[in-house]
Amino acid sequence: MAGAAPIRVALALNYFDADRGGSETWATHFAAWLSKRNYEVSIVATEGRPSPDVRLHTASAPLHPWRRARILTALAASLKVDLIHDTGVLLAADVFHPHMGSRFLNLKREIAARPLAERLRLAVSPGLARWLLQTRRLEKRQLRSARKIIAASRLVASDLRRTKACKADRMDIIHHGIRNAAFENASGDTARLAARRGFGLRDEILFVVSAHNFLLKGVGAVIDALAVLTPEERARIKVYVAGNGDIARYRKYAVRCGVEGCIYFMGSVADMAGLYRAADVALHPTFHDACSLSTLEAIASGIPVITTAFNGAADFIDHEKDGIVLPSPDKRLLAAAMRRMLPAEERQRFKEALKGKAHLVSQDINFERIEAVYRQVLFERQGQVC
Repeated sequence: MAGAAPIRVALALNYFDADRGGSETWATHFAAWLSKRNYEVSIVATEGRPSPDVRLHTASAPLHPWRRARILTALAASLKVDLIHDTGVLLAADVFHPHMGSRFLNLKREIAARPLAERLRLAVSPGLARWLLQTRRLEKRQLRSARKIIAASRLVASDLRRTKACKADRMDIIHHGIRNAAFENASGDTARLAARRGFGLRDEILFVVSAHNFLLKGVGAVIDALAVLTPEERARIKVYVAGNGDIARYRKYAVRCGVEGCIYFMGSVADMAGLYRAADVALHPTFHDACSLSTLEAIASGIPVITTAFNGAADFIDHEKDGIVLPSPDKRLLAAAMRRMLPAEERQRFKEALKGKAHLVSQDINFERIEAVYRQVLFERQGQVC
């Protein structure tokens, strides 16, 4: 409405810095989008990078989730805003939008990804038990107090309902989105050949993994799957791992498994669109991911994804048609899926089925649907459309 006062929104997250990861990048883009639509955005965080699109408010807070939530909630409450949007760090908010999904189940699944000896040690750890209890309590508090809950996928919605702390009529499923223009352009034979040359590829079949948390996102499972494949199959494959995880540890593990000749750890990759342009298949055998942005990028790029049912972005995959969704990151299941992608005609069949899907993972859809939630909350509270 022309001349209307701006709607004041507080957006709460741990860090407001696009260089730190996917959630932080999303927050930066969303804040800029809101600022162009008559919103005045205040950021509530423990750390942040100043931006002309927001008013930045930070408070030093401990890592303990409950204590951090108390401090950041007090900071948010001190601001004069019309609506508080929490990505998972406050005690209470108008809109609760946990970007990683259930933090409690995220922790449980990360523990499940660890080696058996470590799992057994953690199972008897009093400190971990207390941490999990506090995380569960905080999550239930957040769910009960929110006017609206945004789940990033069907997986997240199911996980949050398991807490029995929220009603279905207060929850909307709004998938994450990406700025997909660069990835949609990652097609065409000339561009693909140039990208492959740039990444040192010839006739190899390139599988791409994008992850920073190597443990949670299944990089170990990829190494194990490579060890299951035959030497002849491995000779046709290269796996590029993009991300700043524990490269030294996983490189040593690849050597122990005898697969170091076909897996390469690239660290941070500035041009992920170019890497997807060069790739044949994306791998994301994750133990938990609310809605993997790397999976969305691969879909927008038109390459098939092999992932697990613990990835919320699997909502966009038609299993066995344009991608493969495994029931778990089991090494033999993953190896079989990778083997299936070795024939060129099979990869092409999957790619053909992916055509036209890029628009489904657009960031604009994500932003517009979240704004609709804002308007519903404000309408219910104020009795008028804002």
